[in-house]
Amino acid sequence: MSRGFTFVAPVAKGWGEAVLGLRIARELIERGHRVTFAAPRSLGPLLRSSGVEPIALNEHRQRLSQVVPRLLARSNSTALLLVDAATWSWRPLAGRAFLRRLDLPVIALDVWGIGEPGFRWDFSDSVPVRPDPVPAQLRLLPVPFLRPSARKGSYDALPRLTLTSRSARRACRDALGVAARERLILLTSARWQSGTQPSVQANRLARLLPWLAAALVGRAGGGVRVLHVGPEPWFPFRIALRRRYRWSPQLAPAAFESALRAADLLLSFNAAGTASSSAIALGIPVLTGINSNAFGSIDQALGVLGADCSPLLRAWLRHAVPLYPFAMWPLGLHRVMLRALARNPYRQLINPTEILQEDQFVARLRELLYDIGARRALSEAQAGYRQRVARLPRAADLITSFLD
Repeated sequence: MSRGFTFVAPVAKGWGEAVLGLRIARELIERGHRVTFAAPRSLGPLLRSSGVEPIALNEHRQRLSQVVPRLLARSNSTALLLVDAATWSWRPLAGRAFLRRLDLPVIALDVWGIGEPGFRWDFSDSVPVRPDPVPAQLRLLPVPFLRPSARKGSYDALPRLTLTSRSARRACRDALGVAARERLILLTSARWQSGTQPSVQANRLARLLPWLAAALVGRAGGGVRVLHVGPEPWFPFRIALRRRYRWSPQLAPAAFESALRAADLLLSFNAAGTASSSAIALGIPVLTGINSNAFGSIDQALGVLGADCSPLLRAWLRHAVPLYPFAMWPLGLHRVMLRALARNPYRQLINPTEILQEDQFVARLRELLYDIGARRALSEAQAGYRQRVARLPRAADLITSFLD
């Protein structure tokens, strides 16, 4: 039986959440269902590139309490799917009370597991806060990055990608001008990482981290190239790597997949990034830069990090303190990710590595780029994880089973 589904992604900054929602939409379409996908205009190219024609939302001027019921009526939908629960919990001005009055099921993509007891946001230097509840009859819990389990709503969120053959990999690298002896790092960043946060400290860290990252990647060797996919180029990388740094704006899914297939390593400073799950699906190593320390002063930082701090790191810290822990630069969310990665095999696969431990960070970077044994061990761990996640249902199966 064919059904109609309306997806609503209300914020432009939720690129990764929109990617996950789009994958679910594609699954439903492949099963013969109708999908209406409302999202801010800036997400339109992402949706169109995957064959979904979006309805444009103005996230600043439209009241969702008025827009969503009209969309549901016009599309004759069976259910409303919120992309995602966390985004909707952050929109107090839009009002969520109308969701309780709808006469159809509300399904929420709960990327973060905010519906679980004890969940708290820990943004940059702020006090941890509990998210507002979002009324939904079914919560979809994507794995990864949430822990594989038999919890209601857990589903296989790994993209359906085949491992790259040698010939296909060579073609992808040739298209980027990468020689066989060179190593290619794919570096990803998002618009919300570009200094647009309400916190002064978060905006400062957004500006400063690329300088430290560029210096550390520069120590990985002269045969390392970086392809950076993000909303704007990082000039510290241009200075440090010169012609070995190449920037590209955000890519359509097919083009991004091609770039991943060409890469030797995915480098991210977002432990929850959807690019990491794509890399794992393709068997590409991932390194995630994090910081687990809170420093109120330069003296405190040097007291913890020790006398081995390089002059560069000392100078960087003088500008960066006070500094807070982060697993999603520059938002923070260190406690959130510690909770999500506890007893979670995904942690091993994304390699959270302390960026302030300079030598260890560079050593792990070089190991994942050059050490055949380390790459093989990680490849085997990725294969085991893919098999485990594949035992979970797909999101479209959970949805149709729920509605039946």
